[in-house]
Amino acid sequence: MLLATLAIIAGFALLVWSADRFVEGAAVSAHYAGIPPLLIGMLVVGF
Repeated sequence: MLLATLAIIAGFALLVWSADRFVEGAAVSAHYAGIPPLLIGMLVVGF
């Protein structure tokens, strides 16, 4: 039970970290492409 709980917590932490990196990368890509960050944000939320 303890191992399963730790695995869920670790998985959630990894998910949060990965999502943060994805959003940062999308914002940088939007900046380089000249696309408004709001548009990229709407696309990320939409999919």
